[in-house]
Amino acid sequence: MPNPRVSVCVPVYNLEMYIAEALDSLKAQTYQDFEAIIVNDGSTDRSEEIIAPYLEDPRFRYIYQENGGVARARETATLAATGEWFAHLDGDDIWMPDKLERQIALIDSDSRTNFVYANVVMFFDDGREQVAYNKPMPEGDITPHIYRDNFVGTSTVMIKTADIAAVGGYPIRPYGEDYLMWLRIARNGIWAKVCAEPLVRYRLRGQSQVSDRLLNLNKQIGIMGDALEREDRPQYARILRAGIEKVKRTIAFEKARKAARGEEGDIEKLLWQSWDYSKPGLKRLAMAAIYSISRITRIKYGRDIVTRMLQKRSGREILADNDQ
Repeated sequence: MPNPRVSVCVPVYNLEMYIAEALDSLKAQTYQDFEAIIVNDGSTDRSEEIIAPYLEDPRFRYIYQENGGVARARETATLAATGEWFAHLDGDDIWMPDKLERQIALIDSDSRTNFVYANVVMFFDDGREQVAYNKPMPEGDITPHIYRDNFVGTSTVMIKTADIAAVGGYPIRPYGEDYLMWLRIARNGIWAKVCAEPLVRYRLRGQSQVSDRLLNLNKQIGIMGDALEREDRPQYARILRAGIEKVKRTIAFEKARKAARGEEGDIEKLLWQSWDYSKPGLKRLAMAAIYSISRITRIKYGRDIVTRMLQKRSGREILADNDQ
């Protein structure tokens, strides 16, 4: 029997409430040339019992391992994969029925492609939902973009399986293994295709609502620093360093947000530290100017406007937090 074209990694750790939805969305794909590699990372709930009926489908393979974290689960799946392409489906997310079909069509449209991703709908179990991206998403050689920011939703991604092996497999680390994988593949050469329409429903669970953005941004600096140590192309090393500086400015902005919520910090000083010549950076510059002028003139209304603006968050920021 020929190997499937796509190997789908489904890492599972105590997801009894969600895993059936994820696997149902996989079975419902309009493109059926795939194998599912379900890696149970030491679950202590009913996940194994819920998974069992799906194993009647010969395309669904099951691996149990002692708990080692999602990075180790992904690495286990890559070692077992037989497909040309390696797809990611986290065990609490849901694929749209035509996800694989549309991404395979993108792959077949350009022989240079070795990375595909898509937009997502982020949703909470209480019914709230939001499309993550409402502006153009980069494709082609996305190295300059991925070196500056983590903008890719993991459950949307398909990569050539051989490319994962070429960079030494999934990095085993407690966080950010997916973003570091994208960076390492970019180091070897990346050509991406993207579907701007949402192909994945990306679940934000209870703990996601209290995700510490500042902590995640500091983790991102560490991930980008790891990639910088490996990057020997001067032009791309400069982009990575600029990306790290951009994250540092974002950290200053996040600290300003915390200060706006009543935590420690000088809002005015942090806003001045956070701006650059990008569109978001210039918006921060305007906020810093309004805040400073309102303090000089003692017009509190301006500071109140800035404070309210600081308390808002975009869907893209929430997505990036949960992919660290």
